[in-house]
Amino acid sequence: MSAGSTNLVDRIAAAAACSRETVEQVLNDYGLNLTTSNRRHRSMRLDRLRIRGEKAGEVEPGMFDETFVFDLGVTVIAADNLRGKTSILEVLTLFLRGEPRNLQADVLSWLNEASLDMHINGQAIGLRLSLKDSQITDARILAGTIAELAASDDSPAASTTELARAQSNAEWAEQVGAFMMTQGTAARLGDSWGVRPRVRPGS
Repeated sequence: MSAGSTNLVDRIAAAAACSRETVEQVLNDYGLNLTTSNRRHRSMRLDRLRIRGEKAGEVEPGMFDETFVFDLGVTVIAADNLRGKTSILEVLTLFLRGEPRNLQADVLSWLNEASLDMHINGQAIGLRLSLKDSQITDARILAGTIAELAASDDSPAASTTELARAQSNAEWAEQVGAFMMTQGTAARLGDSWGVRPRVRPGS
């Protein structure tokens, strides 16, 4: 038994007011194993969303360039009806799942560029989308520092590492699905995607 499972047996014995041998016997009788899992904890934190495009329709038409910063804790998005609150969530879904669930067709058609920066297992990751007529024309998954990713909205900074690239809606959905399933650590991201970090000039 591992140290973790031994501590758990002792805690069960203390709570049940019996000996640890009794607890071990009951566990054995029922075929229960207290071996702790080696599964690695995985975390995701959103940092910044930027959307750019041209809005059509009667409500505030025209060019838009909006940035949303997600600080630690709870983020509240408040606005009147038809101001895009649900659309923000759907754009995030497009990034994280590779396809939106219920993003209205007209709203999707307004998007030209979208950027999402986040941390996965402590590694800063950037997702970039270019769209035309609701179709993804270029999409990338980048790794780098927060500053490097912030400078990569229009084109990837030389110091970032491109982990994946797609040029269609279907290809993006496939790439994002595979990437999110992998969720490697910073050191393993490049290895698992067959990408070697670019060398900085002068290094």
